[in-house]
Amino acid sequence: VETTPAPPPREGEELWLDSKGREHLLSVSASDIHDRDKVYLGRLIIFVDITDRRRLEEELLASERQLVQSAKMATLGEMATGVAHELDQPLNNISLLTSRLRLRLDKLELCPDEKAFTREKLSKIVRQIDRASSIIEHLRTFGRPSNFKLGQVDAVKAVKAALDLLQEQLTTHGNEVVLDLAQGLPPVHADEGQLEQVIINLVVNARDALKAREESDLPGRLGITACSGTFPDGEPAVVLVVEDNGVG
Repeated sequence: VETTPAPPPREGEELWLDSKGREHLLSVSASDIHDRDKVYLGRLIIFVDITDRRRLEEELLASERQLVQSAKMATLGEMATGVAHELDQPLNNISLLTSRLRLRLDKLELCPDEKAFTREKLSKIVRQIDRASSIIEHLRTFGRPSNFKLGQVDAVKAVKAALDLLQEQLTTHGNEVVLDLAQGLPPVHADEGQLEQVIINLVVNARDALKAREESDLPGRLGITACSGTFPDGEPAVVLVVEDNGVG
C-alpha cells in the first residue's frame, strides 16, 4: 500500500502503523493512578494521533522558510541594483581616462614597439570596461522588479545572459565551460526573467558541485546544450540541458 510517510517523531512521540500499513505519529503521555489513600492502582497511557497537525506545522514552516528566502532574494536584488549604480561612475571615469590616453599616445615620442604595446594594453582595459558595464547593466535589469509576462523568448540568449554573470566564477577556479548552442532555434513560450533565473539556479548548483570536488585531479566541467526536439504530441520544442561532473 502506497502511503505518505508521517513526519519524524520528536521526544515523547512514536511512529505506529495501522492495519493498512499507514504511518501515524502519536503523542504518548503516561501517569500513575492512585486511589484516595494513595495506593497505586495502575498506569494510564494516553495516545493522541497528531499526524495531521504535525504535517500542517511542517508545511507552515516550509512556507515560512520560502517567504524568508524570497525576502532575502528581493533584498539582494535591491543591493545589486544599488551596487551597479555606484559602479557606473568610476567605470565611466576609467573609460574617459583611457580614451584620453589613447588620443595622446600618438603624440608621445615612443618607439613603435612601445606604442604598440601600450595601445594593446589600453585596448584590453577598454574591453574589460565594456564587459563590466555589460554585467552591471544586466544586474540592474535583473534586479529590477518585473511583472510575470509570457512571451516569445530566445533560450540561447537567456543562457548567454546567465553566463555573463557567472562564467567568471567558474573559469577562475579552473573549470571548463563547454557550450553547444544550436543556431536558429525557435523561440519558447516563457517569461524571460524566470527562464533566466532557472538557468542561473542550475549553473549555481553546478558551480557549488564543482567547488566541492576541487581537490580532485580531474578538471571540473560544466556543459550547456540547447538543441531542437519534439514534445510527445509531435510539436516542436527546444531542449536545454545543463550538466556537470561535480559531486552529487
